[in-house]
Amino acid sequence: MQCDTVSKQMNYLIPESAVTGKGANQVVSYLHDFLLNHALGEKHGFFHGDNCCAQNKNNILMGYFLWRVLNNFHESITMSFLPVGHTKFSPDPAFGIFKSKFRRSDVNNLDELINVVVDSTPDSKLNNAKLVGDVSGNVFVPVYNWQQLHHDLNFKNIPNIKSFHKFIFSCEFKGRVRLYESAYSPEFTEFVVCADHKIVSDDLPPTVSPIGLSAQRQLYLYNSIRPFVADHSKDILCPKPTEPGFTGPSVCPLNRQLKTAKTTRKPCCRKETARCRKCSFRLKFTNNIPYKYKTSHASKATLQTSKHAGAKHNLTQNQDSKSFKVTCLESVEKQ
Repeated sequence: MQCDTVSKQMNYLIPESAVTGKGANQVVSYLHDFLLNHALGEKHGFFHGDNCCAQNKNNILMGYFLWRVLNNFHESITMSFLPVGHTKFSPDPAFGIFKSKFRRSDVNNLDELINVVVDSTPDSKLNNAKLVGDVSGNVFVPVYNWQQLHHDLNFKNIPNIKSFHKFIFSCEFKGRVRLYESAYSPEFTEFVVCADHKIVSDDLPPTVSPIGLSAQRQLYLYNSIRPFVADHSKDILCPKPTEPGFTGPSVCPLNRQLKTAKTTRKPCCRKETARCRKCSFRLKFTNNIPYKYKTSHASKATLQTSKHAGAKHNLTQNQDSKSFKVTCLESVEKQ
């Protein structure tokens, strides 16, 4: 979330134990936290975003903007989306600087990740970090079920929402939204989202609890990731699983699955391929060649191809007992 007015970008860091999904509820909740704790007290908000329907360009986000206007948190909100074909805007360079710093840093825990985010822009102080939760499951930035609020308030879905690139909500036309097909077009369509806007209160929807780490995921982190983590962070990032009866990696069910039976070659036979020196065609043995023979051994096979259908070849084992000599019998007869 970036505020161009003060050149500040807030990067929300979500540990795996605090993940609640990746959709509209999460995006709207982090936007709500930013406006609640890091906004400048503005009454007219201008927002820009990409055209990702699952996270940004959807009716849940539009319902949230309407909810803010109806509760007088903003007098007007304008939401504009990038033109088709354009996917990069101001937050992307800041995130690219962070990624460049991240590739050249050793990160073993969330505190070190915060330092990387902040140190990526030491002069401009552009990048800032905020933890959504910690590895113990504590939540610092709650995720609300805005989809349920959208349903409970009987907000109507905007038809053909993908075809519009500018949305305006205002206290001058409460409960409605003005839709523009282009950000520079003076023509608009007005749509009623909430017919009875007086019933809308400022009560927040219920929170969404994190899913947490499953027992299988804890075992994977402990057995596969822990060896690559620095010693001072092993018990923070990959602690010992809390599964009942777990005593160590030796009893991990995943280790049992990874143990595969050793494949041994049968001592009596093997299959080989060789190239015929007369017709230059690779022949695959149709019969198993006894591996126990140390001297020359002859066998006959028939090629199963249209070009050499019925051509007989003589297979002779060389003295090294590891390779074979293939001779085309028909070519020898012609000579």
